[in-house]
Amino acid sequence: MMDQPKDSAIVMVLETQDSLALMLAKASLEEADIAYWVTGDDPQFAVPGEVLNCGRGIAPLGSFVCRILVAADSAAQARVLLEPLQTD
Repeated sequence: MMDQPKDSAIVMVLETQDSLALMLAKASLEEADIAYWVTGDDPQFAVPGEVLNCGRGIAPLGSFVCRILVAADSAAQARVLLEPLQTD
């Protein structure tokens, strides 16, 4: 994961509550050397008394939605890599 570029459009390529899909997506993007950002996986936003959100290994019903974002110029390649993880 990297700092968000200031001169590039950012697009969402995956939205999931599945911690396994999130881990696989991160690994796939890192292996392809595609910079990415994840939103929704920060435990500071977890509701007290709930199991931690999707980025921490457990995704209970009603947990947080995590989104993977990439620079627009990498979006097509990222979508091809992440297509098997889509759950629509």
